[in-house]
Amino acid sequence: MQKTIIICGLADIQHCVDKYNPDKMLTIINQNFSPDTPKGMNEDRHLKMLIDDISEPREGFILPQKHHAQALLDFTNDWDTSKPLLVHCHMGISRSTSTSLGVAAKFDPDNIELIIENLKEIAPHASPNKIMTKYYDEILGLNNRLFSSLAYFDPEPIEESRVVELKF
Repeated sequence: MQKTIIICGLADIQHCVDKYNPDKMLTIINQNFSPDTPKGMNEDRHLKMLIDDISEPREGFILPQKHHAQALLDFTNDWDTSKPLLVHCHMGISRSTSTSLGVAAKFDPDNIELIIENLKEIAPHASPNKIMTKYYDEILGLNNRLFSSLAYFDPEPIEESRVVELKF
């Protein structure tokens, strides 16, 4: 059965909950922008991970750690894959695309290269967070298959977030 991950930015989460009726929702955003659980989404099906979009330590910022990546993956253990998973960050560019690749690799590791190509095609603005992608690769034992793909992402600039449906 085909699985779907909806990737979006903060501005689109209510629209995506209304349109797609996701089973679960991952919010990966810095603490200054932490949204409430949208109307129509059960709070126990919504994980908020308050981390910044950085790949190296910076004073005053929360660097993603391996335990953050593990918690995001673990939250999908009981995902009803007949319904979409909603993953968002601030703009739907970096933390959410990295996490979406990690989740897709968890559920379909044999086809991760095809999933990466699909994401690059449907989301030319995607620029997966490097350190998070590295952690997903390590946790899932992908032998650098996920992390090495980052060299092939050439994101185009965008001024507003976009909604992307990653199917695999």
